[in-house]
Amino acid sequence: MRDESRRELVLHLLRQPPGEGVPLGTLVDLAADLLHLGVQDRQRLLEEGPVDARARRLHEVVAARAHELEGLRRRPPGDFSRN
Repeated sequence: MRDESRRELVLHLLRQPPGEGVPLGTLVDLAADLLHLGVQDRQRLLEEGPVDARARRLHEVVAARAHELEGLRRRPPGDFSRN
């Protein structure tokens, strides 16, 4: 998180009781803000109008990143210098 006040705000919003919780649009925006997205991913999210479309787009971005990270985790380490 970029600063402590934002962190506290997010924690406060996420602790709201069910039914009184955070609107989907706010959750999507907070999640997108917390992630270190590239310029293209951020632009695509901004271009989506309806909140359900933004939520789907964010899910796609997160799923793609998770897939990339899983591939990196499974790849054997390369040759390292002994220096």
